[in-house]
Amino acid sequence: MPDAKGAHASVRTTLKLGLFQMGDILQFLKLNGEQLDSAIAAATGIPLAKVRLSVSELSARGDVIVCRSIRYKDGKEIDSLLCRMSGYIPPAAPGRKSKAQA
Repeated sequence: MPDAKGAHASVRTTLKLGLFQMGDILQFLKLNGEQLDSAIAAATGIPLAKVRLSVSELSARGDVIVCRSIRYKDGKEIDSLLCRMSGYIPPAAPGRKSKAQA
C-alpha cells in the first residue's frame, strides 16, 4: 500500500496529464477550428473516451462550445460531439476585401 506522499504524487501526476491533454485539445481547436471529437482523438493521439471527458470539462469551464452531432454512414447512426473554441474569432484571411467593409 503506498504511503500518503506517494498517493498525493500520483494524484498530482494525473491532474497534470489531464491539464496537458486539455491544452492539446484547445491548441488543436484553435489551429483547426470546429472539429468532431473523433477527429480530435485521431489528431492528438488521446483516446476518444478521454477526449470526451476533457471536452466536457472544458465546456463546463466555458473554454469550448460543444454540441451533440448525429450523423449517418451507410445507414448506421454515429453519435459524436462537435467542438469549437468559445469566443475565438480566427484572423481574417489574407487578400483583397470587399468594398462593403469599412
